[in-house]
Amino acid sequence: MDNAALKDRILGLVPDAELVENKQFLTFIIPSDKMHDLAVKLKEEPDLAFDYLFCLSGVDMPKFMEVVYHLESTTLKHQLVLKVRTAGRENPVVGTVCDIWR
Repeated sequence: MDNAALKDRILGLVPDAELVENKQFLTFIIPSDKMHDLAVKLKEEPDLAFDYLFCLSGVDMPKFMEVVYHLESTTLKHQLVLKVRTAGRENPVVGTVCDIWR
């Protein structure tokens, strides 16, 4: 799947995702409450098959915190980046995906 088709597929699954212009990876900001359900679909749906979480990072920004997920399908050879932002800095909580990618 090329990046144009992948972009349409992700926006079809999460219409309120925000596409971020990035030259290296197709990147989306995902609402925190939608991340887990999206992650399950990304791993389990055969046309997506994102079986490898190859980088998980935390970013400390002035107004929020962010978790960044770099994903790859080792069988279909496509990659993407998802970002989830906290609602603020007071209680920076983001749900886990460790049940999906160990």
